[in-house]
Formats: sequence, C-alpha cells, structure tokens
Amino acid sequence: MPKTIHQLESLQFNPGDSYGSNIQGILQSLRQFNQVYEEMKGTGASLILLGTFIPVPNSGYEGEVGVARLRRELIRFALPRALGLEEQQSPRPDELPTTYLQRILAEARKKEEWPLMKRVLECFVPFDPSGAFVSTNDRNTLQSFVTGLNQEKARQYAFAVSSYEAALKTGSQVIPAEMIGEHLENIRKNNPKEFEQGLQLATNPPPPTYDPRAARPAGYPPSYTIPTGRTISPRSENPVRVPPQAPSDPNGIPGPPK
Repeated sequence: MPKTIHQLESLQFNPGDSYGSNIQGILQSLRQFNQVYEEMKGTGASLILLGTFIPVPNSGYEGEVGVARLRRELIRFALPRALGLEEQQSPRPDELPTTYLQRILAEARKKEEWPLMKRVLECFVPFDPSGAFVSTNDRNTLQSFVTGLNQEKARQYAFAVSSYEAALKTGSQVIPAEMIGEHLENIRKNNPKEFEQGLQLATNPPPPTYDPRAARPAGYPPSYTIPTGRTISPRSENPVRVPPQAPSDPNGIPGPPK
C-alpha cells in the first residue's frame, strides 16, 4: 500500500480534470487505510480507529472497486483485534461486519464473557449508526453491569449495588435481570450495610461536584459571581477577571491594584 500511495502521489493532472479528481479521492482513502493498518499492527487495536473509515468514493471510476475490496479486507483485519480475539476468530470471507459482530455477541453471551460483549457493542457503533442492531440502552446496560462487576471484585459493594441498579433501570434485556438480581442478593446477604448504602446512592445520587474551571456552575444566573474573583457578564458567557483593589487612603483616593 505505501508503494501504491507513492506512485499515485507522483502522478500529475490538469486542474479540474475529473480523472485526477477520482484519483485524489482514492488516494485519500488509501492514506487513511494505511494509517489504520499500521496503527492496528503497532499498538493493538484501538476501538476509535474503526470509526475512521471514510466512505469509498462512488463516481463510477473502475479503481474504486479495488478500494472497496481493500476496505472490506481492512475491516476483517481490524475487527478481531479490536475485540481482543485470536486471528482464527476473524470474520468469514463473505461475512458482513454486523453479521460477524452479532455472531460474536451471541457466543460471548452464551459463555458469559461480559467484557467481550461490551467491546462488541462498542464496535457496533461505526457499522450501526441508526441503532438497528444494538440500542443505546443495551450499551448503557452492559456498561453499568461490567462496572458493577469490577466494583464488586474490588469490594466496593455500595458502588456495585448502584451500578447494578442502573443496569436494571434501562429495561434492556442484553443482561438477564435474574443475573443482576443474583449479584444484588449476594451483596445483600453478605454485606447488608453496604447494600443499603448502594440503594441510597441509586435512589438519591449525590449532586454534581462544582468545577472551578467552568465559567459558571450549571443552573446559576448569568450575573453569578464565582468565588475565584471572576464574574460572568450578563451579555457574555466569557469570564471576566476582576483584579483585587488596594484599600483607599484617608482622602478617598483608591490605591493601585496589588
């Protein structure tokens, strides 16, 4: 691929040449494919890379067929690495990304491999933007459930209860409610005090902490004065720093700023 990119870059075209415009579109795709491929090889798979696949140009130029085929091969290469699977678990030759992810999701659910299920649902995003295969509720449920598992392993039982309750509230069936109930019941029996604390966290979550870097805390009027010496102008959302003034002298003349 680098050799092909170099050869295409050496070509010269007249301004406004439609043939040259097609080549430039293909060249853009190849550059991106090569970048993703190298990063996948060098650092392992980053899920964010799967969202970088740009659409293949569709002007009818014959070279675009090869680019489309190359894109499919790159996806086949990237998906198992993003999921942390072995090479033999790659998509089948004619398997669509969504079909492959559904198959891996079913296998992971059967084996109760929850972290793998979480990665599968994350990988669905660039291939299922409309949520036809996986809903946001499913992803949120699994995120809360896996978080609860980790908190329970770390003996942070109150936080685990809060996470399990959050998973239940979504109404998703991606994790059986009975399984979440088993974890909650186990904590209730063995750690009743932390269980009650977790229920309180789930029912009455603490208010968001104040961020001093924010221009104005959420819910406060535009004229609210921030305790750090900054004020917010009613006409602007930009913070205005007010320098502190020295005390006035006996004659009423203000002193210079410190």
